[in-house]
Amino acid sequence: MAAVAPKQEAKTSQKTETNQSATRSTMQTFNVSAYSINAPDMSWSTGTTATGTQVQEGRTIATDPNVIPMGSRVELSCPSYPSVNGIYVAEDTGGAIKGYKLDLYIHSADRAVDFGRRQCSARIL
Repeated sequence: MAAVAPKQEAKTSQKTETNQSATRSTMQTFNVSAYSINAPDMSWSTGTTATGTQVQEGRTIATDPNVIPMGSRVELSCPSYPSVNGIYVAEDTGGAIKGYKLDLYIHSADRAVDFGRRQCSARIL
């Protein structure tokens, strides 16, 4: 009987790993805001991300590394602001970016303000 229990534990462990992988390929809803180093309140920023890269529009997002690990490629879909749809890289973090929140880099401060805060879908690729 003792030999049966380890096999059951192994199956449970495999199932958990499969579920975690499936989550990565499923679109999930995130609360997304935008930031720009060109905004007056960001004059302190050098534009260098937490991973050491320079921010780039259409590429850089800030994430909670517990939800989306640094360096992950992320597909973003925002029906209410389709010009930001695309593939991004989790290169930055932020004090207010906790849980299912993303911060999207937009070069223009005016466009970042226009974007504001929106519900968008994202998935790790």
